[in-house]
Amino acid sequence: MRGRHLETIRLGLPHPAADYGRICTMKNRSTDLIEWDDALSQGLGCSGTRYTLSYAQPFDERSLDRSARRSWLILVDGSYVCSAESAQDALARSEGLEALRSVLQGRCDQLSDEHCRVADLIASEMLQAATEALSLSPHLEAEGDLLRNIDVLHALSSAIHSECLNRQRESKTDASPRPN
Repeated sequence: MRGRHLETIRLGLPHPAADYGRICTMKNRSTDLIEWDDALSQGLGCSGTRYTLSYAQPFDERSLDRSARRSWLILVDGSYVCSAESAQDALARSEGLEALRSVLQGRCDQLSDEHCRVADLIASEMLQAATEALSLSPHLEAEGDLLRNIDVLHALSSAIHSECLNRQRESKTDASPRPN
């Protein structure tokens, strides 16, 4: 990435085995789907996916816009996927992406209720972004790809919603008193 300086830096957060509930700003989301290195800059998800968190200026250093803020970039298997405003949000988004991978791999049973909720939020964000992209440029060559992505994201959201509903039903059944 010429002209863009990416630097993977230590986040200054405790070791991955520590309690992240106190540092995550995104509603205390769990961070146990990804095994992070000591610097919390690189991690390996339970799906085998590699995650990298980098802190970067969003524009070229020659840019006239010196007020552009730096942000946390989330790379998945070496490809840029999204960004976040804080290190904690980058960790939480990475976990949400890994939860989505788990859903796609049919491993919902290995996810907590919180992971399912985060996966649902990430899928909803992705669906909204794809829908907005389609509405802004309906005559793109990639229109077919966007429509396929939207269909897949709808199916993914439906699968996550079904899993959440099943879990709610099961928890109500478990909580109801048993007949004598």
